[in-house]
Amino acid sequence: MRKAFLFALILSLVVCGNALAWKVPKYDKIYPYLKDVAGWKAEKPVGQTMSLNGSTFSMAMREYTKGSKKATLIVGFGLFGPVAGYISQLGGLPTQFYQETDEVIVKTTTYRGFKAFVQIYKKEKKGFIGVVLSSASVPSQIAYVALNFENMSLSEAESFLNNFNLNGIKSLIH
Repeated sequence: MRKAFLFALILSLVVCGNALAWKVPKYDKIYPYLKDVAGWKAEKPVGQTMSLNGSTFSMAMREYTKGSKKATLIVGFGLFGPVAGYISQLGGLPTQFYQETDEVIVKTTTYRGFKAFVQIYKKEKKGFIGVVLSSASVPSQIAYVALNFENMSLSEAESFLNNFNLNGIKSLIH
């Protein structure tokens, strides 16, 4: 009994220590990673950092247009935003998932070495790519990049996303 208590105590200190070690970058520190993309018109980035019940969340986004094509890039840290919400609902990002209907395809995949998931609306030529940059072992410590796209194919969206330094964004995690 004593050993089990000691083990539980040590484990909780490790988990709490990891949670305390998580330092979320302030939203404006993300802006340099939301760079201009040649041939695309970009709006000014917007973001926010907030605290809720002792946890800090940070997110920044930027909208891009090129003719009728539209891309919204979101970078987030913490259990907040579209990717974090999806992962939270599933209790973690599944390694293999595929769903197809007449209207949508949803699947998990990898993108440039990171776990990711994709949602494609077949008829509207729009979708969503969510890339998890951190391990989601501690739910509040999720770092992600999300791309909402319209009037683009999945390959065009992936090509657009290739313009951004995912490892650089990941390096903002402390």
